[in-house]
Amino acid sequence: MRRVFGSVSGAGSPASFWVAVGPILVSLAFILFAYGFYHARSSADFMALWLAGESLAKGAPNLVYRIDPAYFTMLPPAEWLEGLHNRGYDGHVYPYIYPPLWAWLVAKATGVMHYETLRTVAGALNPVLMVATVALAWRLVAPAMSLTLYLAIGLTCMALTSIGVYALFQDQPQILVAFLTLLAIERAEHGKPYLAGGALALAAAIKLYPALYAILWLASGKRQAASSFVVTGVVLGGLSVAATGWPLHAQFLHVLGTVADTAVITRLSYAWESLAAQTFYWNQTHLIESLPVDPADPGRAYWVVLAKPLALSMLFKGLLVAALAGLARLFHKARCRDERAALWPFAFALLTLLSPIGWSYYYLSAVAFVPILVSRLGVACGSALIVALILATSPFLTPQHTTSAEDAVHYIRLYQGLGTLTMSAYCVVLFVIRRRSDQPVWIGGRRKRQAGAAGHCLPHDGFDG
Repeated sequence: MRRVFGSVSGAGSPASFWVAVGPILVSLAFILFAYGFYHARSSADFMALWLAGESLAKGAPNLVYRIDPAYFTMLPPAEWLEGLHNRGYDGHVYPYIYPPLWAWLVAKATGVMHYETLRTVAGALNPVLMVATVALAWRLVAPAMSLTLYLAIGLTCMALTSIGVYALFQDQPQILVAFLTLLAIERAEHGKPYLAGGALALAAAIKLYPALYAILWLASGKRQAASSFVVTGVVLGGLSVAATGWPLHAQFLHVLGTVADTAVITRLSYAWESLAAQTFYWNQTHLIESLPVDPADPGRAYWVVLAKPLALSMLFKGLLVAALAGLARLFHKARCRDERAALWPFAFALLTLLSPIGWSYYYLSAVAFVPILVSRLGVACGSALIVALILATSPFLTPQHTTSAEDAVHYIRLYQGLGTLTMSAYCVVLFVIRRRSDQPVWIGGRRKRQAGAAGHCLPHDGFDG
Protein backbone atom coordinates (compact mmCIF):
# COMPACT_ATOMS: atom_id res chain seq x y z
CA MET A 1 0.00 0.00 0.00
CA ARG A 2 1.22 3.53 -0.68
CA ARG A 3 0.07 7.09 -0.17
CA VAL A 4 -1.62 8.46 -3.30
CA PHE A 5 -2.83 12.07 -3.39
CA GLY A 6 -3.44 11.85 0.34
CA SER A 7 -5.24 8.53 0.15
CA VAL A 8 -4.11 4.91 0.07
CA SER A 9 -4.36 2.91 -3.15
CA GLY A 10 -3.14 -0.43 -4.39
CA ALA A 11 0.16 -0.65 -6.19
CA GLY A 12 -1.49 -1.48 -9.51
CA SER A 13 -4.24 1.16 -9.45
CA PRO A 14 -4.38 4.12 -11.89
CA ALA A 15 -3.82 6.46 -8.97
CA SER A 16 -0.57 4.70 -8.05
CA PHE A 17 0.57 5.04 -11.67
CA TRP A 18 -0.01 8.81 -11.68
CA VAL A 19 1.57 9.31 -8.28
CA ALA A 20 4.75 7.83 -9.76
CA VAL A 21 4.57 9.45 -13.21
CA GLY A 22 3.08 12.83 -12.25
CA PRO A 23 6.19 14.26 -10.56
CA ILE A 24 8.33 13.14 -13.52
CA LEU A 25 6.06 14.84 -16.05
CA VAL A 26 5.86 18.09 -14.07
CA SER A 27 9.62 18.12 -13.56
CA LEU A 28 10.39 17.43 -17.22
CA ALA A 29 8.01 20.16 -18.35
CA PHE A 30 9.72 22.68 -16.09
CA ILE A 31 13.24 21.60 -17.04
CA LEU A 32 12.54 21.81 -20.77
CA PHE A 33 10.80 25.17 -20.41
CA ALA A 34 13.54 26.65 -18.22
CA TYR A 35 16.39 25.50 -20.43
CA GLY A 36 14.70 26.43 -23.68
CA PHE A 37 13.44 29.83 -22.57
CA TYR A 38 16.40 31.11 -20.57
CA HIS A 39 19.53 29.51 -21.96
CA ALA A 40 19.59 31.64 -25.12
CA ARG A 41 20.00 34.80 -23.01
CA SER A 42 23.37 36.25 -22.00
CA SER A 43 24.37 35.58 -18.41
CA ALA A 44 26.10 38.50 -16.70
CA ASP A 45 26.69 36.65 -13.42
CA PHE A 46 28.03 33.47 -14.97
CA MET A 47 30.24 35.46 -17.32
CA ALA A 48 31.79 37.11 -14.26
CA LEU A 49 32.71 33.69 -12.89
CA TRP A 50 34.30 32.73 -16.20
CA LEU A 51 36.27 35.97 -16.52
CA ALA A 52 37.58 35.67 -12.96
CA GLY A 53 38.88 32.20 -13.78
CA GLU A 54 40.26 33.40 -17.09
CA SER A 55 42.12 36.22 -15.32
CA LEU A 56 43.75 33.71 -12.97
CA ALA A 57 44.62 31.40 -15.85
CA LYS A 58 46.33 34.29 -17.67
CA GLY A 59 48.39 35.22 -14.61
CA ALA A 60 46.44 38.39 -13.80
CA PRO A 61 45.03 37.82 -10.28
CA ASN A 62 44.68 41.59 -9.88
CA LEU A 63 41.76 41.42 -12.34
CA VAL A 64 39.74 38.83 -10.40
CA TYR A 65 38.21 41.41 -8.06
CA ARG A 66 37.39 45.05 -8.66
CA ILE A 67 38.43 47.15 -5.66
CA ASP A 68 35.99 50.02 -5.14
CA PRO A 69 37.50 52.75 -2.94
CA ALA A 70 34.38 54.21 -1.31
CA TYR A 71 31.34 51.97 -1.85
CA PHE A 72 30.33 48.90 -3.83
CA THR A 73 29.50 50.00 -7.37
CA MET A 74 28.56 46.59 -8.83
CA LEU A 75 30.76 47.40 -11.83
CA PRO A 76 33.32 44.94 -13.29
CA PRO A 77 37.01 45.63 -13.95
CA ALA A 78 37.35 47.82 -17.04
CA GLU A 79 39.83 45.34 -18.57
CA TRP A 80 37.10 42.71 -18.70
CA LEU A 81 34.97 44.92 -20.93
CA GLU A 82 37.79 45.42 -23.44
CA GLY A 83 38.31 41.68 -23.77
CA LEU A 84 34.58 40.99 -24.14
CA HIS A 85 34.23 43.66 -26.81
CA ASN A 86 37.04 42.07 -28.81
CA ARG A 87 35.34 38.66 -28.73
CA GLY A 88 31.95 40.09 -29.78
CA TYR A 89 30.04 39.59 -26.52
CA ASP A 90 26.98 41.86 -26.45
CA GLY A 91 25.56 41.38 -22.94
CA HIS A 92 26.25 42.85 -19.52
CA VAL A 93 28.74 41.60 -16.98
CA TYR A 94 28.90 42.12 -13.21
CA PRO A 95 31.86 41.85 -10.83
CA TYR A 96 33.05 38.60 -9.31
CA ILE A 97 32.41 38.54 -5.54
CA TYR A 98 32.76 34.82 -4.71
CA PRO A 99 35.65 33.13 -2.87
CA PRO A 100 38.87 32.63 -4.86
CA LEU A 101 38.52 28.82 -4.84
CA TRP A 102 35.82 28.89 -7.53
CA ALA A 103 37.82 31.23 -9.77
CA TRP A 104 40.71 28.77 -9.45
CA LEU A 105 38.50 25.84 -10.48
CA VAL A 106 37.16 27.76 -13.48
CA ALA A 107 40.73 28.72 -14.38
CA LYS A 108 41.44 25.00 -14.72
CA ALA A 109 38.29 24.57 -16.82
CA THR A 110 39.37 27.30 -19.27
CA GLY A 111 42.18 25.02 -20.42
CA VAL A 112 39.85 22.20 -21.48
CA MET A 113 36.60 23.86 -22.59
CA HIS A 114 35.06 27.03 -23.95
CA TYR A 115 32.77 29.38 -22.04
CA GLU A 116 29.67 28.25 -23.92
CA THR A 117 30.39 24.61 -23.08
CA LEU A 118 30.55 25.31 -19.36
CA ARG A 119 27.50 27.54 -19.52
CA THR A 120 25.55 24.85 -21.38
CA VAL A 121 26.36 22.40 -18.59
CA ALA A 122 25.27 24.92 -15.95
CA GLY A 123 22.14 25.80 -17.92
CA ALA A 124 21.14 22.13 -18.10
CA LEU A 125 21.87 21.39 -14.43
CA ASN A 126 20.26 24.46 -12.86
CA PRO A 127 16.61 23.56 -13.64
CA VAL A 128 17.26 20.04 -12.34
CA LEU A 129 18.69 21.46 -9.11
CA MET A 130 15.67 23.75 -8.78
CA VAL A 131 13.32 20.76 -9.09
CA ALA A 132 15.37 18.89 -6.48
CA THR A 133 15.25 21.90 -4.14
CA VAL A 134 11.45 22.04 -4.27
CA ALA A 135 11.25 18.26 -3.78
CA LEU A 136 13.47 18.49 -0.69
CA ALA A 137 11.20 21.17 0.74
CA TRP A 138 8.21 18.85 0.15
CA ARG A 139 9.98 16.05 1.99
CA LEU A 140 10.61 18.35 4.95
CA VAL A 141 7.20 19.92 5.47
CA ALA A 142 4.48 18.31 3.35
CA PRO A 143 5.02 14.59 2.77
CA ALA A 144 1.28 13.97 3.10
CA MET A 145 0.62 16.30 0.16
CA SER A 146 0.75 15.02 -3.39
CA LEU A 147 4.30 15.49 -4.69
CA THR A 148 2.87 16.21 -8.14
CA LEU A 149 0.74 19.04 -6.79
CA TYR A 150 3.56 20.37 -4.62
CA LEU A 151 6.00 20.44 -7.55
CA ALA A 152 3.42 22.02 -9.85
CA ILE A 153 2.80 24.89 -7.44
CA GLY A 154 6.42 25.38 -6.41
CA LEU A 155 7.88 25.24 -9.91
CA THR A 156 5.20 27.56 -11.27
CA CYS A 157 6.32 30.13 -8.72
CA MET A 158 9.93 29.60 -9.76
CA ALA A 159 9.06 30.01 -13.45
CA LEU A 160 6.93 33.16 -13.05
CA THR A 161 8.59 35.21 -10.29
CA SER A 162 11.84 37.11 -10.17
CA ILE A 163 13.00 34.63 -7.51
CA GLY A 164 13.40 31.87 -10.08
CA VAL A 165 13.47 33.78 -13.36
CA TYR A 166 16.62 35.79 -12.70
CA ALA A 167 18.37 32.85 -11.09
CA LEU A 168 17.86 30.86 -14.29
CA PHE A 169 18.44 33.84 -16.54
CA GLN A 170 21.84 34.54 -14.92
CA ASP A 171 22.82 30.89 -14.35
CA GLN A 172 23.15 31.99 -10.76
CA PRO A 173 25.28 29.88 -8.39
CA GLN A 174 22.56 30.66 -5.86
CA ILE A 175 20.57 27.78 -7.37
CA LEU A 176 23.27 25.36 -6.25
CA VAL A 177 23.47 27.11 -2.87
CA ALA A 178 19.72 26.72 -2.34
CA PHE A 179 19.86 23.03 -3.28
CA LEU A 180 22.81 22.36 -0.95
CA THR A 181 21.11 24.25 1.87
CA LEU A 182 17.86 22.28 1.58
CA LEU A 183 19.83 19.05 1.21
CA ALA A 184 21.74 19.89 4.39
CA ILE A 185 18.58 20.64 6.37
CA GLU A 186 16.75 17.57 5.07
CA ARG A 187 19.65 15.21 5.76
CA ALA A 188 20.16 16.63 9.26
CA GLU A 189 16.48 16.01 10.04
CA HIS A 190 16.71 12.43 8.78
CA GLY A 191 19.74 11.24 10.68
CA LYS A 192 22.62 11.98 8.27
CA PRO A 193 24.51 14.72 10.16
CA TYR A 194 27.89 14.35 8.47
CA LEU A 195 26.49 14.62 4.96
CA ALA A 196 24.35 17.52 6.17
CA GLY A 197 27.32 19.41 7.57
CA GLY A 198 29.37 18.84 4.44
CA ALA A 199 26.55 20.10 2.19
CA LEU A 200 26.05 23.25 4.27
CA ALA A 201 29.81 23.92 4.34
CA LEU A 202 29.93 23.67 0.55
CA ALA A 203 27.00 26.09 0.29
CA ALA A 204 28.77 28.51 2.64
CA ALA A 205 31.96 28.19 0.59
CA ILE A 206 30.04 29.60 -2.39
CA LYS A 207 27.97 32.27 -0.58
CA LEU A 208 29.01 32.79 3.01
CA TYR A 209 25.62 33.46 4.61
CA PRO A 210 24.53 29.76 4.91
CA ALA A 211 27.04 29.55 7.76
CA LEU A 212 24.39 31.29 9.89
CA TYR A 213 22.21 28.19 9.69
CA ALA A 214 24.81 26.19 11.62
CA ILE A 215 23.95 28.38 14.62
CA LEU A 216 20.37 27.14 14.40
CA TRP A 217 21.65 23.56 14.26
CA LEU A 218 23.49 24.15 17.52
CA ALA A 219 20.37 25.64 19.07
CA SER A 220 18.33 22.58 18.12
CA GLY A 221 20.95 20.17 19.45
CA LYS A 222 22.36 18.98 16.12
CA ARG A 223 25.98 19.13 17.24
CA GLN A 224 27.23 16.43 14.87
CA ALA A 225 25.92 18.32 11.84
CA ALA A 226 27.41 21.57 13.15
CA SER A 227 30.76 19.88 13.82
CA SER A 228 30.79 18.39 10.33
CA PHE A 229 30.07 21.85 8.94
CA VAL A 230 33.04 23.34 10.80
CA VAL A 231 35.48 20.60 9.81
CA THR A 232 34.44 20.64 6.14
CA GLY A 233 34.51 24.43 6.09
CA VAL A 234 38.05 24.53 7.47
CA VAL A 235 39.17 22.01 4.85
CA LEU A 236 37.59 23.99 2.01
CA GLY A 237 39.07 27.24 3.33
CA GLY A 238 42.50 25.66 3.56
CA LEU A 239 42.24 24.32 0.02
CA SER A 240 41.25 27.76 -1.24
CA VAL A 241 44.20 29.49 0.42
CA ALA A 242 46.60 26.77 -0.72
CA ALA A 243 45.36 27.01 -4.30
CA THR A 244 45.26 30.78 -4.74
CA GLY A 245 47.35 32.31 -1.94
CA TRP A 246 46.47 34.70 0.84
CA PRO A 247 46.75 38.04 -1.08
CA LEU A 248 43.79 37.11 -3.28
CA HIS A 249 41.78 36.21 -0.18
CA ALA A 250 42.69 39.58 1.33
CA GLN A 251 41.20 41.22 -1.76
CA PHE A 252 38.11 39.06 -1.43
CA LEU A 253 37.64 40.06 2.21
CA HIS A 254 38.11 43.71 1.26
CA VAL A 255 35.35 43.39 -1.37
CA LEU A 256 33.07 41.72 1.19
CA GLY A 257 33.68 44.58 3.59
CA THR A 258 32.81 47.09 0.88
CA VAL A 259 29.60 45.22 0.06
CA ALA A 260 28.67 45.08 3.75
CA ASP A 261 29.17 48.85 4.04
CA THR A 262 26.97 49.59 1.01
CA ALA A 263 23.20 49.53 0.64
CA VAL A 264 22.20 48.58 -2.92
CA ILE A 265 18.82 49.64 -4.28
CA THR A 266 17.66 47.82 -7.41
CA ARG A 267 14.43 46.31 -8.70
CA LEU A 268 15.60 42.97 -7.29
CA SER A 269 17.05 43.90 -3.88
CA TYR A 270 14.26 42.67 -1.62
CA ALA A 271 15.84 43.72 1.67
CA TRP A 272 14.73 45.91 4.55
CA GLU A 273 18.08 47.68 4.52
CA SER A 274 17.59 48.72 0.87
CA LEU A 275 14.07 49.89 1.65
CA ALA A 276 15.32 51.94 4.61
CA ALA A 277 18.07 53.43 2.44
CA GLN A 278 15.66 54.63 -0.22
CA THR A 279 13.14 55.86 2.36
CA PHE A 280 15.39 57.78 4.75
CA TYR A 281 18.70 58.40 2.94
CA TRP A 282 17.71 58.98 -0.68
CA ASN A 283 19.51 62.34 -0.90
CA GLN A 284 22.79 60.60 0.00
CA THR A 285 22.58 57.87 -2.65
CA HIS A 286 24.57 57.56 -5.88
CA LEU A 287 23.10 56.58 -9.24
CA ILE A 288 25.29 54.03 -11.03
CA GLU A 289 25.16 53.47 -14.78
CA SER A 290 26.32 50.15 -16.19
CA LEU A 291 29.42 50.02 -18.33
CA PRO A 292 28.49 48.59 -21.74
CA VAL A 293 30.78 46.09 -23.41
CA ASP A 294 30.33 48.02 -26.66
CA PRO A 295 30.83 51.78 -26.07
CA ALA A 296 28.45 52.45 -28.96
CA ASP A 297 25.66 50.41 -27.38
CA PRO A 298 22.92 52.76 -26.13
CA GLY A 299 21.51 50.11 -23.79
CA ARG A 300 22.16 50.92 -20.15
CA ALA A 301 21.18 49.52 -16.79
CA TYR A 302 20.90 51.65 -13.67
CA TRP A 303 20.98 51.04 -9.95
CA VAL A 304 21.42 53.13 -6.81
CA VAL A 305 23.91 52.66 -3.97
CA LEU A 306 24.42 54.22 -0.57
CA ALA A 307 27.57 54.28 1.54
CA LYS A 308 25.85 53.26 4.77
CA PRO A 309 25.71 55.84 7.54
CA LEU A 310 26.89 54.44 10.85
CA ALA A 311 23.38 54.50 12.32
CA LEU A 312 21.93 52.40 9.47
CA SER A 313 24.81 49.94 9.59
CA MET A 314 24.61 49.44 13.35
CA LEU A 315 20.82 49.16 13.28
CA PHE A 316 20.79 46.27 10.83
CA LYS A 317 23.71 44.49 12.42
CA GLY A 318 21.79 44.63 15.67
CA LEU A 319 18.61 43.41 14.00
CA LEU A 320 20.48 40.47 12.45
CA VAL A 321 21.92 39.46 15.83
CA ALA A 322 18.48 39.80 17.43
CA ALA A 323 16.87 37.74 14.67
CA LEU A 324 19.46 34.99 15.07
CA ALA A 325 18.93 34.97 18.82
CA GLY A 326 15.16 34.80 18.40
CA LEU A 327 15.38 32.03 15.82
CA ALA A 328 17.82 30.08 17.99
CA ARG A 329 15.32 30.24 20.83
CA LEU A 330 12.50 29.01 18.57
CA PHE A 331 14.61 26.11 17.31
CA HIS A 332 15.71 25.25 20.83
CA LYS A 333 12.09 25.13 22.03
CA ALA A 334 10.84 23.10 19.05
CA ARG A 335 9.53 19.82 20.41
CA CYS A 336 10.18 17.62 17.41
CA ARG A 337 11.29 17.32 13.81
CA ASP A 338 8.03 18.63 12.40
CA GLU A 339 8.15 21.85 14.38
CA ARG A 340 11.76 22.46 13.37
CA ALA A 341 10.98 21.75 9.72
CA ALA A 342 8.21 24.36 9.73
CA LEU A 343 10.60 26.95 11.17
CA TRP A 344 13.16 26.68 8.37
CA PRO A 345 11.27 28.55 5.62
CA PHE A 346 10.56 31.35 8.08
CA ALA A 347 14.25 31.48 9.03
CA PHE A 348 15.32 31.56 5.36
CA ALA A 349 12.96 34.44 4.57
CA LEU A 350 13.72 36.49 7.69
CA LEU A 351 17.51 36.28 7.39
CA THR A 352 17.34 37.18 3.69
CA LEU A 353 15.23 40.25 4.47
CA LEU A 354 17.95 41.29 6.93
CA SER A 355 20.85 40.62 4.55
CA PRO A 356 22.86 43.53 3.10
CA ILE A 357 21.38 43.21 -0.41
CA GLY A 358 18.82 40.39 -0.44
CA TRP A 359 18.72 39.70 -4.16
CA SER A 360 15.43 38.17 -5.29
CA TYR A 361 17.04 34.80 -5.99
CA TYR A 362 18.30 34.61 -2.39
CA TYR A 363 14.70 33.65 -1.60
CA LEU A 364 14.91 30.39 -3.55
CA SER A 365 15.18 28.38 -0.32
CA ALA A 366 12.17 30.14 1.20
CA VAL A 367 9.96 30.06 -1.91
CA ALA A 368 10.59 26.32 -2.33
CA PHE A 369 8.12 26.00 0.57
CA VAL A 370 5.36 28.15 -0.98
CA PRO A 371 2.99 25.18 -1.64
CA ILE A 372 2.46 24.79 2.12
CA LEU A 373 0.27 27.89 1.92
CA VAL A 374 -2.27 25.66 0.19
CA SER A 375 -1.79 22.69 2.50
CA ARG A 376 -1.97 24.78 5.68
CA LEU A 377 -4.51 27.47 4.74
CA GLY A 378 -6.75 25.64 2.27
CA VAL A 379 -7.14 26.00 -1.46
CA ALA A 380 -8.89 29.37 -1.63
CA CYS A 381 -6.78 31.32 0.84
CA GLY A 382 -3.48 29.64 -0.04
CA SER A 383 -3.98 30.04 -3.78
CA ALA A 384 -4.93 33.70 -3.40
CA LEU A 385 -1.73 34.40 -1.46
CA ILE A 386 0.40 32.55 -4.02
CA VAL A 387 -1.18 34.44 -6.92
CA ALA A 388 -0.57 37.72 -5.08
CA LEU A 389 3.10 36.80 -4.58
CA ILE A 390 3.48 35.96 -8.27
CA LEU A 391 1.80 39.16 -9.45
CA ALA A 392 3.89 41.35 -7.15
CA THR A 393 7.23 39.82 -8.12
CA SER A 394 6.79 38.71 -11.72
CA PRO A 395 9.27 40.33 -14.13
CA PHE A 396 6.84 39.66 -16.97
CA LEU A 397 4.43 42.25 -15.56
CA THR A 398 6.95 45.07 -15.17
CA PRO A 399 8.60 47.27 -17.83
CA GLN A 400 12.10 45.97 -18.54
CA HIS A 401 13.37 48.88 -20.63
CA THR A 402 13.39 52.56 -19.74
CA THR A 403 14.16 55.55 -21.90
CA SER A 404 15.93 57.62 -19.26
CA ALA A 405 17.72 57.44 -15.93
CA GLU A 406 14.77 59.23 -14.32
CA ASP A 407 12.37 56.50 -15.45
CA ALA A 408 14.80 53.82 -14.30
CA VAL A 409 15.04 55.36 -10.83
CA HIS A 410 11.25 55.56 -10.58
CA TYR A 411 10.83 51.86 -11.34
CA ILE A 412 13.76 50.92 -9.10
CA ARG A 413 12.14 52.58 -6.10
CA LEU A 414 8.67 51.24 -6.91
CA TYR A 415 9.58 47.59 -7.48
CA GLN A 416 12.21 47.44 -4.76
CA GLY A 417 9.57 48.56 -2.27
CA LEU A 418 6.87 46.28 -3.66
CA GLY A 419 9.14 43.24 -3.73
CA THR A 420 10.43 43.85 -0.20
CA LEU A 421 6.94 44.31 1.23
CA THR A 422 5.72 41.19 -0.59
CA MET A 423 8.51 39.02 0.81
CA SER A 424 7.95 40.57 4.24
CA ALA A 425 4.29 39.52 4.08
CA TYR A 426 5.33 36.02 2.99
CA CYS A 427 7.72 35.87 5.93
CA VAL A 428 4.92 36.82 8.34
CA VAL A 429 2.60 34.19 6.84
CA LEU A 430 5.30 31.53 7.23
CA PHE A 431 5.63 32.44 10.89
CA VAL A 432 1.88 32.35 11.48
CA ILE A 433 1.25 28.98 9.79
CA ARG A 434 4.18 27.15 11.35
CA ARG A 435 1.85 25.72 14.05
CA ARG A 436 -1.23 25.04 11.92
CA SER A 437 -1.16 21.29 12.39
CA ASP A 438 -4.74 20.14 11.88
CA GLN A 439 -6.01 22.42 9.13
CA PRO A 440 -7.96 20.78 6.30
CA VAL A 441 -5.88 20.43 3.17
CA TRP A 442 -6.85 19.72 -0.44
CA ILE A 443 -4.96 16.74 -1.73
CA GLY A 444 -5.80 15.27 -5.10
CA GLY A 445 -9.52 16.04 -4.96
CA ARG A 446 -10.13 14.93 -1.38
CA ARG A 447 -10.26 17.06 1.72
CA LYS A 448 -8.09 15.55 4.39
CA ARG A 449 -6.30 16.38 7.62
CA GLN A 450 -2.58 16.66 7.11
CA ALA A 451 -0.54 14.26 9.20
CA GLY A 452 2.76 15.29 10.63
CA ALA A 453 2.39 19.03 10.07
CA ALA A 454 4.08 21.58 12.27
CA GLY A 455 2.91 21.76 15.82
CA HIS A 456 1.69 18.14 15.87
CA CYS A 457 4.47 15.87 17.05
CA LEU A 458 3.90 12.30 16.04
CA PRO A 459 4.92 9.50 18.42
CA HIS A 460 7.96 8.64 16.28
CA ASP A 461 9.11 12.32 16.39
CA GLY A 462 8.63 13.10 12.74
CA PHE A 463 7.65 11.49 9.52
CA ASP A 464 8.95 8.88 7.16
CA GLY A 465 8.46 11.04 4.06
